[in-house]
Amino acid sequence: MEVCEEERKENKQMMEVTMHNNSEDPWQYSDDFAETNLQLLETQILSDIAFSFEGGKEFVRAHKNILSSRSPVFYTMFCGSLQESSAEIEIPDVDAITFKQFLRYLYTKSCDVNADSVMHLIYLSKKYDVPALQNACRDFLKEGFNVENVCTILGQALHFQKDDLQRDCLKFISNKTAKVLKSASFMSLPPSTVELIIQEESLKCNEIDVYFALKAWAINACKQKGTDHTNTDMIREEMGGLLRLIRFPTMIVEDFAKYVAEDGILTQTEIIAIYRDIFLVESVSGYPTKSRRHPPLRVKRFKSVNAEPWLHNNRIDGICFTVSKSCRLLGEILYRPIHEGTVKGKLEVYEGNKLKVDSEESVYFVAEKKTSNVLFPEVQLDSGKIYCICQTFTGEGTYSGKEPQSTHIVNDVEIKFGDGVGLSSISSGQICGLIIDFDLNVDN
Repeated sequence: MEVCEEERKENKQMMEVTMHNNSEDPWQYSDDFAETNLQLLETQILSDIAFSFEGGKEFVRAHKNILSSRSPVFYTMFCGSLQESSAEIEIPDVDAITFKQFLRYLYTKSCDVNADSVMHLIYLSKKYDVPALQNACRDFLKEGFNVENVCTILGQALHFQKDDLQRDCLKFISNKTAKVLKSASFMSLPPSTVELIIQEESLKCNEIDVYFALKAWAINACKQKGTDHTNTDMIREEMGGLLRLIRFPTMIVEDFAKYVAEDGILTQTEIIAIYRDIFLVESVSGYPTKSRRHPPLRVKRFKSVNAEPWLHNNRIDGICFTVSKSCRLLGEILYRPIHEGTVKGKLEVYEGNKLKVDSEESVYFVAEKKTSNVLFPEVQLDSGKIYCICQTFTGEGTYSGKEPQSTHIVNDVEIKFGDGVGLSSISSGQICGLIIDFDLNVDN
């Protein structure tokens, strides 16, 4: 009987993998099922199903019995009442490399989950109902992003419409903007993902850095396409509509004049219009004039809350602090009343003996909330000076703090609390913390 060419190849493969010399045991001797299953997958011995990719340009062979034992979806495909009759199944939604990693997990409970593959593997694990792989992918994401992988993960989150993951990526990028914008993964992003990043309101860098990043991305795109990456017209063409997202009117004048006005990307008409935006506040250039928003940080003095009422009775309550670098005090965090009611009175901020803020404030009871943000006129804070917040309140008893943290380092600024005046001290008090706006640290 004539043996088909496919069977000859398979028989030859079986002979090659089962033959061994005296110094090497057969792979079947292994006690590890994952190891022997991997041999079956890699050598395709006894495989009885083929998956095709790119219209039949590439094939991956596997074993129905193993797939059916690991996935209810494959079980239905191969063993159900409407079982698949074809020996070849087309896979249109992922590439062969990713699908091989997916199969590797089914065979061995192990595969390479990385920034490039994680979203595709989540998709496949959901499609074929493999919850253990979904959990492995989630664990990978929970371990945190880094500068080199966050852009890749963001691109996949955008592709798979994972809004929560997008927000997590953008939050990371906002905190590490300068390094992310210089990363190799940013340079290889598609325009849609670049747009998502440079539209973000809270990027923590100077606007000139966003422009530099977009220009570098466009130059890299020119190189990839084989076009002249030194030609400013070609660079601008690659930038396309993304250039309109750069907030030129919010740049420091010196940055715009030195690095943008002279580099040939913008037209003279655009440059003049942007100068009018900067100096005359006219908004005639068409470029965004609103500065990016850098959220202030809440620096808390205590790790936990004391539920025993902190009584005020019109007595002075205050705390002192110092900072190691210049920043701005926007407000304080106060504990709320424990029960229905209000505390109110005078709040003062001193720089040494100099009064900087003098205001009347109120804090209200809100069910299930223990603190309140109290904002007042901005106070410039400088290194080497002692600042004190003093308040004289009356009203209901409030929560207070315990387990003090006397020193904090935030955005390279050391904030050190010390004993103030009146009731509060470094170890207890009704003043929970500070609301501070830091100057940008672009070396993040």
